[in-house]
Amino acid sequence: PATTVATPAELPTRPAHKGSIYQHPIGFQLWHPEGWKVEAQEGLLRLLPPDPDGGEDAPNEVYLLIGDSVEGEGIDAPDHPAVTTYLDDQVHSISQALTRQGRPTAVPMARGTGARYEWRAQLEGQPEVTARAFTCIINGYGVALLGIGIPNCLDRREDTLRQIFASFGFGAGKKDPALVGSWTLVSTVSLDN
Repeated sequence: PATTVATPAELPTRPAHKGSIYQHPIGFQLWHPEGWKVEAQEGLLRLLPPDPDGGEDAPNEVYLLIGDSVEGEGIDAPDHPAVTTYLDDQVHSISQALTRQGRPTAVPMARGTGARYEWRAQLEGQPEVTARAFTCIINGYGVALLGIGIPNCLDRREDTLRQIFASFGFGAGKKDPALVGSWTLVSTVSLDN
């Protein structure tokens, strides 16, 4: 994956800040503000703000990019029941206490429309926790930008998250054939000690 510098004029939503474009191996791009980092982590991407609430060691907010292939499954919209079930499962793997709030709402993107989901949890003696997912279907993949944290952190980042999400698919990228696609076994090599 590569990151290149982008200016606000190159983005469909005209963000107020300079940023970078991240090229994802499945063939789409996303913009993130200057100072944010994109870090690969166990099959997903983590977006790191420059000033995480609570600090880097114990942040009160976490932002992840998750996704899975929907090729051949008849899923053509981000509010499809199978997408909702998938997102519920992903969020519940983080905390069973998180409960989805209402139905997904439409969110504009550079190309098409995505959906915004929200979950909340209130545990006794703990601050409320919110999870928000902005999701879409791109190049045969369901992709979601998921934020989890205390509500005021997510509220503070809402505009930035919408700008990042709106950039999904902007300037459709190329798939990296070394990472995404079908592979053929050429040979097997065995070493003996």
